[in-house]
Amino acid sequence: MAGPVAFTFGIAGAGAIGSMIAAHLAKAGAPVLAYDVRKELLEAIAARGIRVTGASPVEARITGTSATLAGLSEAGANVLLVSLKAPTFRRELCRVLSGVRGNTDVVVVQNGIDNEDMLKEGVPAERIFRMVVNFAGNYVSDGVVNMTFHNPPSYMGALAPGGEARARALASALSAAGLATEFTLGIKAKEWAKTVLNAAMSPVCGVTGQTMKQAFDLPETHAVTEALMREGIAVAEALGYGMGEGFFEHGMAYLSRAGNHKPSLLVDIEAGVETEIDFLNGAIVRRAAEAGVPVPYNAALTALVKGKEQAGR
Repeated sequence: MAGPVAFTFGIAGAGAIGSMIAAHLAKAGAPVLAYDVRKELLEAIAARGIRVTGASPVEARITGTSATLAGLSEAGANVLLVSLKAPTFRRELCRVLSGVRGNTDVVVVQNGIDNEDMLKEGVPAERIFRMVVNFAGNYVSDGVVNMTFHNPPSYMGALAPGGEARARALASALSAAGLATEFTLGIKAKEWAKTVLNAAMSPVCGVTGQTMKQAFDLPETHAVTEALMREGIAVAEALGYGMGEGFFEHGMAYLSRAGNHKPSLLVDIEAGVETEIDFLNGAIVRRAAEAGVPVPYNAALTALVKGKEQAGR
């Protein structure tokens, strides 16, 4: 079983998720380098390290920072954890690929369906991995994030045969750092399950301005969440990503424990920036068309969030 110090990690995107992973790995002794487009954030991390409060508190200094993605691999990173938000990942794909060398493992750590497939033209398939995280948090200040919930385990999987051993080692490294992670051969099904959960509540919060607890507790928005989840489950099952008996009940129970957390989609709407809606409900709508499954609630929420985006800009 590989420990975290067996790798040198490059964190591409030092937002909430990236910072939480970086701090836990660094605390466990792993070399960790961070990249972000925000110069002031990198300066704060370099000066004071990263502090995580909340569900899994930790404070650690990381090895260094880089103003470019290419600088991560140039500084020795052999694992690139891409925690850039999906729209940024799509826009910055060429820069991400420019920072990947032949011996670099790339782990996609973000919300959405099939995001990792964007790497296929520039990275060998056996070097591409997907991590489905079951923790979340919010930015507090530069270098400080609050982990609002942690419902382990998270999951790690390889995109192609030949990568399983590395995926197992990466899962082991993250677990040793306090972020319990399991290797799975069914990473796409886990990806769909997480997306269905995100898509059931994130757009509701984004449109209404509610926290997850508020949206879950209000009967009217609770009913919309239920409908979104049932549609997402139907699409996943039609595409061969069955989630098993009782997933709806499990999913609703999972969402009930989220507390007063603002999902990143709501945070982005409040900030007036592009959201992940195309990779969540928008992706469900696209794949539903392939499968011939009606998804009126997902289509409506996708349109409403896009309207909020346009108004916010």
